[in-house]
Formats: sequence, structure tokens, C-alpha cells
Amino acid sequence: MTTNSGIGVDASIPPDDVLTFSSREECTSHCVNVAFGGCPIPTDPVNGVAVYTTTLVGDTANYACDPGFSVSGQSPLLCQSDGSWDSNAPTCLPDAIVNCVALTNPANGNVNTSGTTYPSTAYYSCNDGYLLNGFEVRTCEADGNWTDTMPSCDIVHCGQPSVIPDGEYTITSEYFMGIAQYKCNEGFSLSEVIVRTCLANGTWNGTDPSCNPVNCSLPSIINDGLTDFTTTIYNSTVNYTCNIGFSLVGPDIRTCNSNGSWSGDDPYCASGCGPPKNITYGEVTYNQTVVNSKAMYSCNVTGCTISAPNFVTCLANYSWSLPTPFCTCITCASLNNISNGIVSTTNDNDVGSTASYICDPGYELSSPNIRICQQTGQWSTSEPSCNLKTTGTFTFFKYVFVLCFFKSKLR
Repeated sequence: MTTNSGIGVDASIPPDDVLTFSSREECTSHCVNVAFGGCPIPTDPVNGVAVYTTTLVGDTANYACDPGFSVSGQSPLLCQSDGSWDSNAPTCLPDAIVNCVALTNPANGNVNTSGTTYPSTAYYSCNDGYLLNGFEVRTCEADGNWTDTMPSCDIVHCGQPSVIPDGEYTITSEYFMGIAQYKCNEGFSLSEVIVRTCLANGTWNGTDPSCNPVNCSLPSIINDGLTDFTTTIYNSTVNYTCNIGFSLVGPDIRTCNSNGSWSGDDPYCASGCGPPKNITYGEVTYNQTVVNSKAMYSCNVTGCTISAPNFVTCLANYSWSLPTPFCTCITCASLNNISNGIVSTTNDNDVGSTASYICDPGYELSSPNIRICQQTGQWSTSEPSCNLKTTGTFTFFKYVFVLCFFKSKLR
């Protein structure tokens, strides 16, 4: 059986058989130069080469090996008249056992080898959170050196997380196992998890959270008046007004706070002028809040006097007359710390306040340590002083000194 190219099938194959090859190379071991009585084309041995010119009957094929290897078997081979070589193709074997140095693990990684003799291979891998930088496989060569250089294991870098509107984040690190913690600006709250971690695949776990405006619940609705608002999100306001004949008790404007609550107390509409204002250090008494009714003020703290006039009147516009009375209180002068001691006072130095004195270690007070602010605006008693103690160690040394002096006089 022959082809147009003059290449035929090996005579050992029955003539009635039909063989199909995908390439000339695949056909090589079975094809001969039939037209000229040739042999199969020789193949290069591992770590060597086959050298020939033609493969006709009587031609030879010589084999040579790479450095460190020698031909094992017959070389050259002779092409015989039956279209076969006179011997099996030789192989290339190493001249001697070649050892490469033992390899060490890269930082944050490992190396696994099939051995350290030629032609062993080494496979590198990295721990979780680290990426291989360099060659994954190295080979022990015939010259006793490993191919390439040892790779490194570089820590995974996630980079900066995404910036979120109306919020911010802080991170411990942009690298593997770094933590990103999110928080929202005042008046906004996070939609989901606030902590993310840099993963081994170089991404931040989870998704970007969002900051949504804080939403207050519906404000209280007043009777006998109007409650006016448009939204209930952070910083929105609600306005309160009362119908004619009623007065507002409490704030007329409330704001949605960042914690989701409305500022101030719930207001209400009271008939007439409503309750009069309270004052510091005083109290107010009244029977009615209708037009022309009066509310009387007085002070309930010793040393305080009420201003004049001491009452307010409910006017026709359902508001209390001005000014609102107030309490003026007597106070004592502020006290300074004494030498080698300190003083502390109560109740803002009002009448009845106390001043307590304490001396530094090694000192003692010359008089009682308590003074009282009197209705005259003066502190009781005079300021004490802190004097050096004359007992304990000082007395002991004084005694020793006197005793020694006395004994010296007797000699």
C-alpha cells in the first residue's frame, strides 16, 4: 500500500488493513520509504537526539545525549533491506546520580519535592491569604542546580473598601484578615453588618452597607390644636398650634433627633393660658388659668428672695403677662485652696452650703475643717491653716536629740 508522497505502510501490517493517522508524526513509526526501500524515521530519545540524513537501506542513525547523560544501547543503528533498523533505539541515562540542594519552605508557604536528585521536581504552594509570586514548579537539572529561583508568598491585598454615602469606615489593614468597620454620619443608621474582613481571595466579605436617614415615629397629635409636619426623618420638624381659647403647654416645635426620638416632651393645649412657667429656686401657685386669673410666685430656698411683682396675670390673648418673676439668691464668695491643703464646697456656694478642708499628708488643721455659708453671704468662722505635725517621727527624733545632748553633758 502506497501514497502519492511515496510513503508506504510498514510491511508488517497486513495489506488489507486500512490505518488512519491524524498527522505525519503519528504515522512516522509505521511508515517507510517504500519507493526507495527505507526504514521508519528515528525519534529523539529523552535527554538526547537522533542524528541522520536519510533513512534508506544502508543508512545509519547516530544517537547523542545531553551533558550528564550517556547512550545506553547500540549507536549507530543500520537500516536493513527489510525496512527495519538493526537494533532497538538506545536511551540516554545519567552518567551519575546528580544531587541538588534541599529546598526550604518559603515564608508563609510550602514546597513539596519528588526528591533532590536529577531530574526531580519541586512544587510550591502558599498558605491561605497568600499568593505565589514566581514559578510554581522547579526542576533539579543535570548540573545540580534547581531551575529558576525560589518564589515568594505575598500576602493578599484587598485594597481600600468602597466609600459609602453619608458614612465612613476605619480599617486595621488593607491586607488579608484586615478589618473594616463602618459607621454612619449623625442622623443615619447602617442597613446591615458594620464589620467586613479581607478574605484570602482578595475581596472584602459581604456587601457595601448603606446609611439610611434615621426615621422617628409619628409625633403625638394634640387635641384642640394643630399638629403640622411633612416627614419624620432626621432633622425634620413638627409644629404645634392651639385653637382660639387654648394655650400651648410645652414646645411649639419639635425636631427628629439622631436617636430616632422627637425632642422635648409631648405638648398639649390647655384652656385659657395653661399652666404658668416654673422658676429656679421657687414655686408657683394658682387656682385657675382663665383670663384675668393670677399665679403667685415664691422662693423655696433659704437665702433667696422673689422679684417684684411676684405674680403674673392671664391676658386676653391667652398668654401670661411678662416678666416672669425670678429668685435672687445670696451666695458666699468662692474659696481658694489653703497652703498645704485643699477646700471643696457644695451647692454652688448658696446659703447653707458647706466648705470642707483637708490637709496634705504630714500636716494638720489648726481649727475645725467645716465652714457654712450664712444668710449674710459670709462664711462661718475663719479660714483654717495646715500646720506641720509635731507628733510621731518628729517627736521621736526630738527625744533622741535631747537624750544625746544630756548624756554628753554628763561626761
